[in-house]
Amino acid sequence: MLNSKIRKILALGVAILMVFSFVGCEDNAKSDSQNTSAVQNNGGSKDDVPVNQTPSGNTLTEVRVDYLDTSNMFSNRDTSNSYETNKSELITLKGDTAQTNAEGVSLADGVLTISEEGIYVLKGDFNGQIIVDAPDTDKIQLVLNGVKITSDKSAGIYVKQADKLFVTTADGSENSITATGNAYTDNGTNVDGAVFSKCDVSVNGKGTLNIESATNGIVSKDDVIIGGGTIIINAGNHGIDGKDSIRIADGNFTIKSGKDAIHSENADDTTKGFVYIAKGDFDLEATGDGISSSMIVQLEKGNYNIKTSGSQSTSSKGIKSETSLIIQGGSFDITSTDDGLHSSLNTVIDGGTVVISSSDDGIHSDNNVSINDGDVIITDCYEGLEGQTINITGGTVEIHASDDGMNAAGGNDQSGFGGMGKPQGDRGPDGFAGGESTTGYVNISGGKVTVYAKGDGIDANGTVNVSGGETAVIGPENGGNSSLDFGKGAEITGGTFIAVGAKQMAQNFTSSTQGAILVTVTNGSEKVEIKDNSGKVIYSLDPDINYTSVVFSSPEIKEGESYTVSANGDNLAVEMTSTIYGGGNGFGMGGGNFGEGGPGGMREPGKGPDGDAGNMPANPPEDFRGQLPEGFEDFNPEDFRGQLPEGFEDFNFDDFQGQFPGGMEFPQDMQRPVV
Repeated sequence: MLNSKIRKILALGVAILMVFSFVGCEDNAKSDSQNTSAVQNNGGSKDDVPVNQTPSGNTLTEVRVDYLDTSNMFSNRDTSNSYETNKSELITLKGDTAQTNAEGVSLADGVLTISEEGIYVLKGDFNGQIIVDAPDTDKIQLVLNGVKITSDKSAGIYVKQADKLFVTTADGSENSITATGNAYTDNGTNVDGAVFSKCDVSVNGKGTLNIESATNGIVSKDDVIIGGGTIIINAGNHGIDGKDSIRIADGNFTIKSGKDAIHSENADDTTKGFVYIAKGDFDLEATGDGISSSMIVQLEKGNYNIKTSGSQSTSSKGIKSETSLIIQGGSFDITSTDDGLHSSLNTVIDGGTVVISSSDDGIHSDNNVSINDGDVIITDCYEGLEGQTINITGGTVEIHASDDGMNAAGGNDQSGFGGMGKPQGDRGPDGFAGGESTTGYVNISGGKVTVYAKGDGIDANGTVNVSGGETAVIGPENGGNSSLDFGKGAEITGGTFIAVGAKQMAQNFTSSTQGAILVTVTNGSEKVEIKDNSGKVIYSLDPDINYTSVVFSSPEIKEGESYTVSANGDNLAVEMTSTIYGGGNGFGMGGGNFGEGGPGGMREPGKGPDGDAGNMPANPPEDFRGQLPEGFEDFNPEDFRGQLPEGFEDFNFDDFQGQFPGGMEFPQDMQRPVV
C-alpha cells in the first residue's frame, strides 16, 4: 500500500461542497436591450444529486448548480440580421476620404466620426479609423456592405460613447478590418481591439467580417452580442473579449488567437463575465484557452472544434469557467495542452457529444463533475474526470487515461494553471475547494461507463457508490495501482460493475445489496466470463490487457448461489455465502500465484492481516518511537516522484511472493498473510 499512502500524503486539501447563488445584475430598461442578470437555479434532477448514505457514513452531498436565465438574452434587433434600408444613410469610403449626405458625420485627419443616432451603410475602402462618439442614449448601426478598413491604430472601429453599437454585415457581402497598431490609452481607456466599444456591441448580419488585429479582435467593456453572420478573426491577443458577457445566438466563427479565442472576465462584479452560446459553428485555435469566463459558461447547441497550444506559462484549457461550466448539447472536438474542460466550481454535461484529447485532465472541477446525458469520450488524458465529487447519472462515458480514470478529491497531479486574476505564468496544481480529503466520492447511478486506466481506474479519497448503470474498468496492469481504489468504503446497490487489473492492490466493494466478487487469476489477457451454476454466461468482457484480478457485481449475483469465473485458463468456483466474496489488496479468493488462497473477505476493510487494524504488532522493539525503517529516514513526501527508498530499487510487485527485499522481515509476532 506504499503507493496509495504516498498519494494520500501528497493529495491536495479538498472542498466541502458549496452552494453558490449569484446575484443578478440590473435589467436594462432600453427597448432593444437584453437581460444582463441571467442567473437562475433551474431545479430538478439535473441540479440536485439525491442525498444517500454511504456504507462508511460519508454523505452524498446535495449539489446545486446555477444556470443562466436565457429567456431575455437577446433583443429582436440583435438577431434580425437586417436593417431598415429606408432609414439608412450611405457613406462611400475611398482612401482617406468619405462622401455622405448624412448629418452627424465628419471627417478630419483620416478619422471618420459619427456623432448622431442612425443607420449608416458603409461601402468602399478606407485607410483610417471610424469613431462613434454620440450621446449615451443613442443607438448606432453600422452596415458593412463591401467594406475594407485599414488602420495603423489598434482600433479600426472605436466607440467612445453611445448606448449601443450594432455592426451588421450586409447579405452576401465581404468585409474586412485590419488594425496593425499597438494598444494605446485614450482619456484613461486602454483601446486594444480592431472593433473596440465602451458600450454594448452587437454583431449580426448575413455577410462575412474578416478581422486582422495586432491586439484583440472584438472588444466591449460591456456586452458582446452576436446574432449571426460569418466572423473570421486572427488576433494577437483575445479573439472576442466582453467584460460583462459574451452572448452568441448563432453564426460561423473561425478564430485564431494569441491568447483566449473567446474571453469574458469582470474582476469588479462576480455576477458578470459569463459566456452563453445558443448555437453556431466554431473553429477555435488558441495559444490560451478556447473559451474562458470568470463566471458561468453555458453552451446549449453548436459545433465546436477547439485546439489549444499553450506553454507551461499559459493557461491553455479547451473551455474554462471560474464558476460553473454547463454543456446542454452540441458537438465538441477538443484538443488541449491543458485540461479539456475546467471549472473552479461545477461542470455539468446534460447532453451533446464531447470528445477530448488532453495533455492534462480530460475534465476537472474543483467541486463537482456531473454527467447526466450525452456522450463523453476522452481519448487521451492524464486523469479523465477529476473533482471533489463525481456524479454520473446517465449518458455514455469512455475514458483513456495515463493515470487515474476518475479521481475524486485526489488532486495528485501537478498540472493546471492560474485562473482569472492570476498571472499567466502562475502555473500550479489543479485546486479543490477545501475540506477533508475523505469527503470525496464517485457516484454512478446510471449510464454506460468504460474506463481504461494506467493508474487507478476509479479513485475516491472518500467512497465509491454504484446504484445503477453499466460500468467497466480496464486496468491498470501495474501492481502499484488498482482498478477500484477508495479511502473509506465502496457500496453497490444496483447496476453492473466489472473491473480487471493488477491484483496487488485490488479492492472489492465493502457493502452490497447484490453479489460482489473479487478473485485473483493467472496473468493473461483472455476473455473474462462469469457463469451461473447452469453454465449460462451472465457477463463477458474481452479486456485486451494483461490482468490478474477480477471484480464483478450484478443483480444476477445472489447470496446463496454458486458461480464460475473463467479467465486466463482459470475456472474459479465461487460460493456466495454472503453478498461479498473476496477482500482486497491481493488477498481475494482465486488462482494465479495465490493457488487456493484463503478468502480475502475474512478481514474488515482497512485492517491488515489477522485483523490488526493497523495497530502495532505485539512486543515491538524497545527502542521503537514511531521512526521509519532503514532507508526511509530522510524521506520527504513532498519530494517523492515515484522513486523507492534504498532496498526497494529492484522490487517488482508482479514477482512478490511474500518476501521483502533488502533483508527486511516481518516484525516479530506479526502473522504473515497467506500466500
